[in-house]
Amino acid sequence: MNMGGIIKDSLRYPFSDWKKILILGFLVLISRIPTNSIPLNLHNAFSYQFFLIYLFINCFIIGYFFKIIQSSLRNTKELPKFRRLVNLFKNGFKVTFVGLIYSIPATLPLILLIYNLIPFYSFEPNYISF
Repeated sequence: MNMGGIIKDSLRYPFSDWKKILILGFLVLISRIPTNSIPLNLHNAFSYQFFLIYLFINCFIIGYFFKIIQSSLRNTKELPKFRRLVNLFKNGFKVTFVGLIYSIPATLPLILLIYNLIPFYSFEPNYISF
């Protein structure tokens, strides 16, 4: 396949069904509202609710992306349907969990490095006398 055919297919595939793209776009928009408008304060129960809603909707989104990858590996030329929402959620949760586990070896050295580089000062005021 030449480069022009690849570009045509990559532009044709997501716009093959506008209804599915609009549903996915709406879900992505809803999932981003709590993170943009409400600061995450883990001491507040209100923030926990938004965090759980964000996690719940993102599991659906990631599950649908996983379904897109599965269907494209089977050489289908159209977007998959939004069916079996429980399976979308399960697959999205699995992909999210595996991603978190795989990110531990990369983030652990960074956390240790930051912990050792940032000095922890006491919050007592230092008075300088002349």
